[in-house]
Amino acid sequence: MADEKDIPPLAACGRFLVAENRNSDLSVDDRLKIQRRTLYGKILGKLYRTGWAGGFLFLLFSVYKRDSVINFRNMIIADHSSRVIHNSLKRVWGAGYEKNIRKNRASLLSAYVSLFSNYRKLKSAYKIARVAHVTEYVRLIRLFHFYIVWKAWFQKNKAVSALIARTNDQNRLALGVAVEELNIPLALFTIARTAIPRLVPFAVAEAFCWTTLQAKEYQKAGVSALRMPVPFIKEMKLPVPESSAAVTGMLLNAKVDVQKLKDWIAAAEGTGIRNIQLRPHPGYDVSRLYSLDNVSICDWHQPLGEYLDSLDMVFALNTHAVIEALLHGVPVVYIGGLDPYEFDLHGFVQSGITIAYSDSLKIPQEVSEFYGSDKFKQMWNPNEFETDPGPERAALEKLAGSS
Repeated sequence: MADEKDIPPLAACGRFLVAENRNSDLSVDDRLKIQRRTLYGKILGKLYRTGWAGGFLFLLFSVYKRDSVINFRNMIIADHSSRVIHNSLKRVWGAGYEKNIRKNRASLLSAYVSLFSNYRKLKSAYKIARVAHVTEYVRLIRLFHFYIVWKAWFQKNKAVSALIARTNDQNRLALGVAVEELNIPLALFTIARTAIPRLVPFAVAEAFCWTTLQAKEYQKAGVSALRMPVPFIKEMKLPVPESSAAVTGMLLNAKVDVQKLKDWIAAAEGTGIRNIQLRPHPGYDVSRLYSLDNVSICDWHQPLGEYLDSLDMVFALNTHAVIEALLHGVPVVYIGGLDPYEFDLHGFVQSGITIAYSDSLKIPQEVSEFYGSDKFKQMWNPNEFETDPGPERAALEKLAGSS
C-alpha cells in the first residue's frame, strides 16, 4: 500500500468516507435502516457481496441520472438546505443574482465516456478504501457515481471555482475531488459553531466560517480562512409568552423518528404545549408526517428566517438551525431522542447556549430565565460572529475573477 501522501485524490476521499462511516454516532442497524429506505440503498445492499464487480454494474445503470449543475459567474455552487452559499452570494451581488444562474447537466454520452475512461482509477480507489461493511459500500459506490458525473460535466464545461457547503454528502465530496484534479480553486462554507471534526479530503483554497473558533482551526491546519458575516444578531424575544398565547415552532431534521415525534407531541399536550408550527427538513417527504395530530406542517420552501421571525419559541432536534434561531432572537428548547441520537450531537446544550427539554421543565418560566441570564449571554457571545461583509465580498469577487 502506498504512503498516505501518495494516495490519489479519489482514493483518499474514499478512505475518508469509509472512516467517517465507521466513526459515525449512528449504530450499524440505524445506518442500514436509513440506506434501505432508498432504491439505490436496496440495490447496492444486494450487490455488496459481489464487491467491485457489483459496484461497477450499478454504475453502468446509474450514470443515466445526472443532476443539473448550478453555475453563477462560472462558479459552481453546491449548497445545502441552510442556503449558506446563497446568502453569501446574495450579500455580494444582490437579491437578483439568481436571475443569472445557469443550470445544465452532462450528456449521457459524456457520462459513459467518463465511466470507462476512469475505470482503473475507480477500481484502485475501491481497493484502497478497504470496504468492510455494506453501509461503507453504499456510500463509496455513490461517491463514484457522482465523481463520474462531475468528470463528465467538466469534459464540456469550464469553471473558475467551486463553492461547496461542508457536509459528508457524497455529491459534494465528489465535486471536491474533481476540482482538485483539475486545479480549480475550491471554497468551503462551514456554518457550524462547534469544532471541526475532520478536515475534508481535498484541497481548499478558502474556508468561509461563521465563528472565530472555526476560522482559527482552519488557519492552524494551513488553510486560508475568514469569517462570513451573520445577517443579523437580534435581541432575544423575552419573556416567552404563556403556552396558550405563544407561537411555538419545531425544527426537525432528516432523521426524525415520526413515531417518537408523535408520542412526544401527545405527551406535550398534557403540559399545555399545542398547535406547534412544524418545519420539516428541506427535501423531506412531508407525507410521512401526515399521521401527526394537533400540529401545523409548514412549507419547508419558505425561507427559514421568515419562519423563525414568526415564532416566540422553538423546539429543535439535532440541527444547526439552532444557531439560526438564536441569531433571530428565538429561544430554543433542545429535544433529544426523537432522531437516532439520544444526546446533544452538536454540543449546544453542553456549551451553554441552549436549554434541554425535560418533563419537569417549566415552560415558559425557566426558558425565559435561561435566555435572560448573564450566563447565557456570556456563553452565546455575539462577538465571535462577524457583521462586516468586506472580507467575504473581496474573497468571492476574487473567486469569480473577471467572469
